[in-house]
Amino acid sequence: MRINVWHKLYSSVIGTSHLRKSISCQDYCNYKTFNNGDEEFLIIGISDGAGSAIHSKLGAIIAVENIISNILSSKIDISYFDVSYAKEMIGKTTQLLSNIAAENRINLKEFSCTLLVAFLSSKASVFFQIGDGAWVIKTDEGTKAITWPHIGEFANETVFITSPDMFEYLQFIKVTEPIFAVAGFTDGLQSLILDFSIKAPHKGFFEPIFNSFFNLSDDLNLTENLRMFLNSEKVNNRTDDDKTIFFAWRDFNK
Repeated sequence: MRINVWHKLYSSVIGTSHLRKSISCQDYCNYKTFNNGDEEFLIIGISDGAGSAIHSKLGAIIAVENIISNILSSKIDISYFDVSYAKEMIGKTTQLLSNIAAENRINLKEFSCTLLVAFLSSKASVFFQIGDGAWVIKTDEGTKAITWPHIGEFANETVFITSPDMFEYLQFIKVTEPIFAVAGFTDGLQSLILDFSIKAPHKGFFEPIFNSFFNLSDDLNLTENLRMFLNSEKVNNRTDDDKTIFFAWRDFNK
């Protein structure tokens, strides 16, 4: 039996401003998969630690790993995954960060980070986030952004999962149509690949990439090429922040 798998390509690259200040990359992303018959489910977590928070990178790592683990261990049927369940998962993650902060006598704000999560299957997919960055998908209807960066009153200001009012800014969407490709990314890239004037993804960026994925061989390793692109002069001239992007796509026609 052939399992319909998700192909994955992702990278996190330190921003030039962090290099100048000798600060480590505060972005983090990871994923887990599990199979049910001939179906592979994919859970993706992406986080960007707040630049002003001392332990934001640790917060980002804990947030991603914990929420992926919680979703994986819950064995929830994706048809029952709703906004209440998303809040429950985020709440458990925030509580863990709060416990760690209390045990170490650290202000919870020092673990501040954004959080983007996707739970993907061929029949339905769930996306939710708190903070900036976004999720973009390709379906039969074309390429579209299904979440959008939350930007505060001031530039580079957003909301974090450590914020008391975080659920007021929760974005949640369930997609029941087949998804061919997905991209999730942090705010270091959003001004380059989103068109804020029309609130849409730059098709000149996403369409060629998504279309190229469907013709790739399974044994091609593009991670280094992606890392080189994210660290290129062309990209660094337009953003000095950390940059993370996660692509996933499926062989629906094979």
